[in-house]
Amino acid sequence: MRSKNKTAVESAQGVYVWVHSSNDGVDGECSNNGLSSYKTLLQIGCDIELVKGHRNTCIARPITDTPEGHTGWTFGGSYIATSDSRFSEAVEEITGNDFYGAIPLHDRTDTWEMHERLSR
Repeated sequence: MRSKNKTAVESAQGVYVWVHSSNDGVDGECSNNGLSSYKTLLQIGCDIELVKGHRNTCIARPITDTPEGHTGWTFGGSYIATSDSRFSEAVEEITGNDFYGAIPLHDRTDTWEMHERLSR
């Protein structure tokens, strides 16, 4: 339950979320060595932040800056979720919509050279 003096996003800081990914060996690891390639549990406010995405969605992305010479954070095929209501309340605050479920984890980044090659 969130404190009356904090926003829902502030109350979600410290909440642990599970990483759900398709890294099953069939399609390979798609995050290009992002957080989801080596972690199954992430902490909001420590590892990731929740931010507004396109079309009034919510996404998670690493708190750290992208490496020098790399593109911004993009979707690498993984999602995050938890049963903690503070997570859902934070997503609802960001989007303005009711929410229950998982959100995309944007933990992939590429060099600009690779980005150009993959964009053709």
